[in-house]
Amino acid sequence: MEKMEPKRKNPLRKKKCVENPQRKLERVQHKKPTLVIIDLETTGLIDRGFLMPHITQLAVKEIETEVSFSVYVMPKMITAKAGELTGISVD
Repeated sequence: MEKMEPKRKNPLRKKKCVENPQRKLERVQHKKPTLVIIDLETTGLIDRGFLMPHITQLAVKEIETEVSFSVYVMPKMITAKAGELTGISVD
C-alpha cells in the first residue's frame, strides 16, 4: 500500500475569494462608486512572431483619494543601448 503524504495547508485558502461577484456587488450598492485608473506599460507588440511583449510597469490611482501605486517589472536584463534610449537602469 502506498504511503500518503499529509495534506499541506494552502496559504491562498486564507484569502477570501469572490465566487459570485454579482451577489457581492448587490450587497455593497449603498457605498459610493470608486473610479480607479490602471496604466499598464509593456515592451510593445509581438515582434516578428516570436518575441512576446512583457509588462514593464503597472500603475494604479484611485481618483477621489489620489491614493496611488506603481511598480516596475524587469522581465530580464536590458542592454546598455536600451538603457540609454529609455533612461532605465538596473541598480
